[in-house]
Amino acid sequence: MRWRKPRALTLSGSSWAAAVSRPVACRHAAEQGEILNWVREVVISGSTEYRRYQFAAAKRRYALRFKGLGLEPTAGRHARIDTARNGALVDAPPQLLHEMSEIVRFNTSHLTAVGLRRNGVWNAETASQKVEHFALMFGALGSDPQGDIAGHGVSLEAMTLAMPVFSAVWDWYLGWRDRGSAFTRAP
Repeated sequence: MRWRKPRALTLSGSSWAAAVSRPVACRHAAEQGEILNWVREVVISGSTEYRRYQFAAAKRRYALRFKGLGLEPTAGRHARIDTARNGALVDAPPQLLHEMSEIVRFNTSHLTAVGLRRNGVWNAETASQKVEHFALMFGALGSDPQGDIAGHGVSLEAMTLAMPVFSAVWDWYLGWRDRGSAFTRAP
């Protein structure tokens, strides 16, 4: 189903922009029903190109899992390196887990060790988001280049938080993200 304007919005004679700007609750029951049906059919069912991309991306998880950091994962924050590699959930290697644990501890503690500085304190949600971002990056770096994710193929044992210091790592990762989604490219 291709995107189309709900008919009821154009019947009032007003412009499309004016019709869209009116809250749904301020509309007649027939208009509300048509809008809700359109949302169900087009947006929720996956009829738009973006929704199809989002659905496919959610099925191809590739992040590492950092267990034991004391952060409760939110829905979807456990993942695996793509199934073309080994088809199972993959935990971060011990050295990377230790490094991540130290980063989280440093950034969530109220006071730093003597001589160390940081810019602000992470709360639990911020820490969880940062861990998720690293998990996604390392998952992409570790995924099989020939698999669905088309990762870089870095071995788990070679992964370290020092990797992002190198511009070549960021160059590959940002290029990989751009290639992975038509929605991250400029028109």
